[in-house]
Amino acid sequence: MFHYNSTFYLYRVFNMKKLKMEITLVFSLFVVSVQAETVRLVGGVNKYEGRVEVFRDGRWGTVCDNGWDFTAANVVCREVGFGNAVTNVFGQNPGDASQPILLHNVRCTGQELRLSDCPSKTGSGTCDHSEDISVRCSPVNDFDVRLVDGLHLNVGRLQVYRNGTWGQVCDRHWNDDSADVACRQLGYVRSDSWVESYKLKENASPIEFDLFQCTGSEGSLMDCVSHAWNENSDCGNTVKIQCSYEGDLAYSQGDSRFVGGDTTMAGILDVYIYGEWRTVCSKVWNKDEGKAVCKGHGYEGAQEHKGNPNDYNKSLVIKRPVHAYGIDCSGKKSLNDCHFKTDKLYIGCTHDDDVAPTCGPTGLSGGGIAGIVIGSLFVSFFLYSCCISPQLQKRKRNAARPRPPPAQPNSTPNPSAITTSDVNIDIEPAAVPSAAEIEPPSYDVAVKTPSTFVEPT
Repeated sequence: MFHYNSTFYLYRVFNMKKLKMEITLVFSLFVVSVQAETVRLVGGVNKYEGRVEVFRDGRWGTVCDNGWDFTAANVVCREVGFGNAVTNVFGQNPGDASQPILLHNVRCTGQELRLSDCPSKTGSGTCDHSEDISVRCSPVNDFDVRLVDGLHLNVGRLQVYRNGTWGQVCDRHWNDDSADVACRQLGYVRSDSWVESYKLKENASPIEFDLFQCTGSEGSLMDCVSHAWNENSDCGNTVKIQCSYEGDLAYSQGDSRFVGGDTTMAGILDVYIYGEWRTVCSKVWNKDEGKAVCKGHGYEGAQEHKGNPNDYNKSLVIKRPVHAYGIDCSGKKSLNDCHFKTDKLYIGCTHDDDVAPTCGPTGLSGGGIAGIVIGSLFVSFFLYSCCISPQLQKRKRNAARPRPPPAQPNSTPNPSAITTSDVNIDIEPAAVPSAAEIEPPSYDVAVKTPSTFVEPT
């Protein structure tokens, strides 16, 4: 009996857990399906216009027009799958009084893929529904193009609009000329080299085109030879492109330059990453990155790896977006070799967060200090062996020699007590020269003084 009841109890618990898991799974699927749509246009005369509503915390709410501009409208229009914004509509389509105002003070740069990527403040602030923002977007047409699944507008998987559907393009016959045409159609100057480390999100949209054959001179993909996708064809990968504004100049991933300063060793850091020159957010920056960028510029290292952007001319970069990628330069000697993490973003960085390093000599490293210590010890040993040690040994030998006995007291006579009687001096008389040694006088002298020179008798 006990065994039967225990089994029944365990069976019932198992079924309850299973039921709970099924309910949770269904609820999770429901939430995911709703959250897939985070922005919508409501209450317009057609699908291309309406009040902007966002989905937050399980509910739809409006957006206050405080701080809203045309750039934010473009972000919304792209996110809902339409063309660029035609106009903003202020206060003409207010939301229901029961609806919350979820965002205000939205500040987009225009490079965001989603409205949620734009810096903003939650809640209504001081707004009411008379300030709800609406937008009007341009419709999309066949052969319009866009890039999706990337982190910025200029990089991503190519989609072409056809028969009411955004579809992908098979890369089997894709070439650089076709990429240049697609980038120019998007408003860029040319296509850039694809960086293999760039990770795109998965995309389940259908393939609409098998190929585009462009010469590179066309104004849009519509002008190129194209073939629609054949369901019986096999496509391994779809087209991914990176576009650039940089004209004929070719830059490499991780190229960098200093902006706003008076020297080439310091300034606001500008880095070419994934086809765009942008400043770098200091929230992703540390000493390894500062050392790598300075070494790449030919300096020993970074005296200041972050610095202060306010010390430089920020007007040169104020209209440029900020790179928010995570960066890892551990053990790298150049920023070109660093890893830029497209799966780790720091949203909300502004130009107040820009990196502004100072390069130059960094002082003695641990190896340098060790070298100095070892060198000092070697020099000390050399001086001791060559100079000091022989002198010490000489002193030891001199100390070991016997010394003469000390002088007796008063044994030395006092010079003042010595008299002439105590000293015997032998003085020899001076030698007198002989007559033969005396030179005879001259004739004139002898005549004038005859008495002086008388020959002895």
